[in-house]
Amino acid sequence: MSAAVCGGVFASPPYQEVLAAIEHVANENGVLVVIKNYTGDVINFELASDLARSHGHKVMTLIVEDDIALGENETIGRRALAGTVLLYKILGAAANELSLEDLHKFGTRVLTNLHTIGVSFSACSLPGYPPMYKLGDDEMEIGLGIHGEKGLERVKSKTCQELIDDLVPRFEKFIQKGDEVVVLVNNLGACTDLEIMIIVRTLFARLSKSGI
Repeated sequence: MSAAVCGGVFASPPYQEVLAAIEHVANENGVLVVIKNYTGDVINFELASDLARSHGHKVMTLIVEDDIALGENETIGRRALAGTVLLYKILGAAANELSLEDLHKFGTRVLTNLHTIGVSFSACSLPGYPPMYKLGDDEMEIGLGIHGEKGLERVKSKTCQELIDDLVPRFEKFIQKGDEVVVLVNNLGACTDLEIMIIVRTLFARLSKSGI
């Protein structure tokens, strides 16, 4: 991992900044650009990658779409969520051993086995603005996006065990008994370390019970 290009809060960076980053890290082995599947990101990062190629750089792109909440949207496909972090780590290590073409192929394989869902007890807000939507004190949102997009459904608040028992079956079309998996429990912003550890312990017990 050699560069990250950040835009404003919940906004894509302009293509000029992405291009500058690509050209800053470019070398004879080439550059793999990882893009989260949001319209602005895809447009600006792909445009920058095309321009970098026209400048003589070897560039390939991967688009992350690990969200399983909303399924395949005909317009934009799946959103990118926390699974992107695992992809960064895996490809960052693999880049030491693989060519750009092989790294791209390997990344594509990883993406087919990368699945994420988001859960929150409250909506997020842009600095200086009210929350994007209201959740009742006894409600939670399942399947929201990283920019606060509404999720798949709004349900009554669950205990940790109830939540894990709800979420794990949503992954059963992707994993089954006997599989080995890597689990990333990602904090969307308001959980304490203690709460995260409770979630991890509960999830580990549930997966072990399922033979995963």
